[in-house]
Amino acid sequence: MIGEEWAARLLDLTLVTASTEGYDALDSAGRKVEVKSTTRGTVYLGSDTADLLAIVRLDHDTLAATVVYFGPTAPVWALAGPVQKNGLRAVSIRRAAALDRRSRFVDSDFRIVG
Repeated sequence: MIGEEWAARLLDLTLVTASTEGYDALDSAGRKVEVKSTTRGTVYLGSDTADLLAIVRLDHDTLAATVVYFGPTAPVWALAGPVQKNGLRAVSIRRAAALDRRSRFVDSDFRIVG
């Protein structure tokens, strides 16, 4: 849930009810946004029904956040590995970040740094 909060703040998104299937927020144009966050180097994708995908990397020690990707879902899905036994597909955040060079940083006090 903290990743969704960071994404909403950094990307000016409106969060939806946590039980909403397939997406976590809406952008100002009403597009559905799925938010994935991690303290590691991989995120797991399970649904490609959202219009946009936001990937947030959280620093394990400080909880500062970096949005490493924000854009259409399709390019990231094209990078993802095969479906695993749990029904999810893994994708490296490094590979996803290469698709979007507009990183946005926030420190643990919700101050936008860059």
